[in-house]
Amino acid sequence: TYYTLSDPVSAITQNAIMDYQKNIWFANLEHLVLFKHGTNQLLDIDTGFNYKAPVTLIEDKNHILWIGTYGDGLVRYNRRSSQNYSTKNGLASDYITSSYYDEQNNLVWIGTGNGISKVSLDDKSNISSIKSYVSEEVNLDLSCNINSICRALNGNMLFGCGSNIIEYNKLLDENKKTELILHFEGLRLNYEKSDWKDYSKGMEAWTNMPISLE
Repeated sequence: TYYTLSDPVSAITQNAIMDYQKNIWFANLEHLVLFKHGTNQLLDIDTGFNYKAPVTLIEDKNHILWIGTYGDGLVRYNRRSSQNYSTKNGLASDYITSSYYDEQNNLVWIGTGNGISKVSLDDKSNISSIKSYVSEEVNLDLSCNINSICRALNGNMLFGCGSNIIEYNKLLDENKKTELILHFEGLRLNYEKSDWKDYSKGMEAWTNMPISLE
């Protein structure tokens, strides 16, 4: 069985998935595309998505879409609104080449040209932490190839980096000493807790900081 799309897209499609409702999503270099009921819908700012060059797609256990872009970092999309995370939040790079969802450990793995990022999620699919492994810091080429992350039968993660396959062992990583990264846990005014909801677009679940504070 094959389908002829009624509204074909012109740019290269690098990734596609079928979601829990059996809709098909395409990461097209020009658009995020939803194929539903035999027609294409190009996602844009009116549907809560306004980021360039989608290249990877995964869906987590709460049916949240995580979209890797080539330039705008990682985007969390709940089909109504979206939020992006970048190097400012700890990603190895904003130019993503691969992604993988580890359902057993509730992790989103991101491969980039500059290294690999491990994104930990809470029970509501909000980001709880981001840890990155950058090539120059570990003295190893971690430039991840396109669509080249998978989970081995022993639970370790495998990454295609250049001409090599890199294996990540959680047990070894947990025993490794690393520098602490500063994360905000809230914002106070004159040392007192304040309700910022009336002065912002909401609160960031990960940092408890106001979004777009006026």
